[in-house]
Amino acid sequence: MGELSTMPESAAADTVRRPVCGRLDAARAVFDRVQDRNQAVYGSMIQAYGSHGHGVTALDVFRLMLANGVAPGDVCFVFVLSACTHGGLVEDGLRLFDMMDARGGAF
Repeated sequence: MGELSTMPESAAADTVRRPVCGRLDAARAVFDRVQDRNQAVYGSMIQAYGSHGHGVTALDVFRLMLANGVAPGDVCFVFVLSACTHGGLVEDGLRLFDMMDARGGAF
């Protein structure tokens, strides 16, 4: 399959955010094919992993977002903090709070 360069970001984000029957593998396949990922696309994948109990993977996607130069917005922080909560990742959550504080707060 080719890359999804013409798929509107909102459609890509929605497809990733609501995996059919909890099929995270299908959502990840869509995510991996999107060429120009923005906050919405990354946030949707983070939220999907986090809501299905995959906090570590949600954090991996968050780190990938940062590595690719996409700045996290308030909603991304909420999604990744929620993933930390669901996954029992207390130390990671505290580091994220520090990151939010350093950038002037997420809210």
